[in-house]
Amino acid sequence: MLTWDEVAGATQYFIYRGFGAGEEFETPLLDFPIMETSFKDEINIKDGQEYCYYVTALGADAAEFARSNE
Repeated sequence: MLTWDEVAGATQYFIYRGFGAGEEFETPLLDFPIMETSFKDEINIKDGQEYCYYVTALGADAAEFARSNE
């Protein structure tokens, strides 16, 4: 379960996932941004595999303007 603080000015968020720090995929985990500040990742999760995530905030113009830490 991922949770993050709401970002001022954000209307939606993209989530990125990879197999380790700095190895997140270039495309978001979902094909669409979400409006919530939490997400339960159940998409092709493998037991014993470590994952690393970051979240980006999107403004009203749908442009990414902020990124979380991994």
